[in-house]
Amino acid sequence: MKQRISIFLKRTAQPEFKANIAASAKILRDVELVLFVGIGSSGIIAEYGALYFSSLFTLALHIENPLNHPFYHLSNKISDKICMVAISVSGENEDIIKYIHQLKTQKCKIITITNSAKSTMAKLSDANIPYYINKEMYQDADITSQLPALYTVECIAREIRTQLDQEE
Repeated sequence: MKQRISIFLKRTAQPEFKANIAASAKILRDVELVLFVGIGSSGIIAEYGALYFSSLFTLALHIENPLNHPFYHLSNKISDKICMVAISVSGENEDIIKYIHQLKTQKCKIITITNSAKSTMAKLSDANIPYYINKEMYQDADITSQLPALYTVECIAREIRTQLDQEE
């Protein structure tokens, strides 16, 4: 595990990771509401992301259960000011994919943090930050480290805060 995390952390210094962070920050700077969504342990990171973003630059909310929070009737006045950050190791959660489709029809922006840029969620998003770490299972439980997702959430928020501070 330690070696996998070490490899991920080395990858964060590469231009591609930094470019993905910058692209995500550019999208997020122009929105007024950020919605974080994830299921299972990714949901816990999404909840943390909402708290962290709200502390640093804009209102962010955690959607615990996307199926109970449909966005069929968003006003055109606000839909383009919303961005959803979806966090998923597999990038294949059907409930979140449906949610992404729903929000995209409303012209909301979508950022995904996934383990692969080839996942369905990554392909549907306006920006994706893949972290490429080996998936780990113990019996039937997915115990893949969430450190890359957590690190990525913090990197995006700090990048936005840095950009905003430079403008002041």
